[in-house]
Amino acid sequence: LIKALKDKYDASTLTYIGHSAGCMMGATLTGIDPELINNIVCAGGVYNIHEKTDAKDLISIVDVLDKVSKKTKFALVYGTKDDISVPKTTIDFYNLAKSKGLNAILVEAKDAPHLDLDMTNESVNAILELVEE
Repeated sequence: LIKALKDKYDASTLTYIGHSAGCMMGATLTGIDPELINNIVCAGGVYNIHEKTDAKDLISIVDVLDKVSKKTKFALVYGTKDDISVPKTTIDFYNLAKSKGLNAILVEAKDAPHLDLDMTNESVNAILELVEE
């Protein structure tokens, strides 16, 4: 769907904003199709599905991380009061992404729970920073 919309509108730049499972999907896409997404804002995401389940037929960004374009810009947002995607999940992935040479920033949304994390002031500012560069 994302590729079809990018093609339909002849978009040269695509900024993906995903929350929770939407973050996991978008982040994984950056490794499956490295030229599709230019900027990605992930709020309250899961980056390693294998830490959540024993199912062997699932994929997340850690499985394709080495294929992610170094040109893709990541804003990784976590809420300090998120008890669904706990802060450590995003912080650990940020550290992994940086160790792989990815262009990532870490955004803390103070006192933010999981719900509506993608629309906190901190998230909106990160979105603006990505698209205005």
